[in-house]
Amino acid sequence: MRRHLLVASGILILAAVLYEMAFRFCTGASGEVDLKAQPPRVYYSDDLLSSFEWRRAVFGFRTHLSFGKVRLAKNTGAYVDGGRFYRRLPDGGWQDMTDTMIEYQKRKMDKNGETVQRTGASRFAQRQIQRHRRLTPVADLYVGRETN
Repeated sequence: MRRHLLVASGILILAAVLYEMAFRFCTGASGEVDLKAQPPRVYYSDDLLSSFEWRRAVFGFRTHLSFGKVRLAKNTGAYVDGGRFYRRLPDGGWQDMTDTMIEYQKRKMDKNGETVQRTGASRFAQRQIQRHRRLTPVADLYVGRETN
């Protein structure tokens, strides 16, 4: 009986390690920030090409667990940890971008929830974003401190 318990525990630990490896691989390959969601959340750009968003279904809850920062797709420059989004600073520190993203959402929406400002991307990039239903990378969101 004790041997069965050890084997079951080993299988459970192995499954958890494999799940974490698959999560980090998929999130690093196609994880991006969905700025249209309230609050911002991770979506997987590879899911946009399929009829079922299986990556979000399998890994969606994991992005809200605080087990260390996980890099999103390379072009985003963002990391996720515990449902919060971060970017790495040149000095090696971290900047929490979640509140900045929420403020960005508020400024971009008028009373009816319609977008009122353009993304600043070229027309070609805007067509690509629309064609692939992709969202603006996090790096484009950084806004310096406004002075009044």
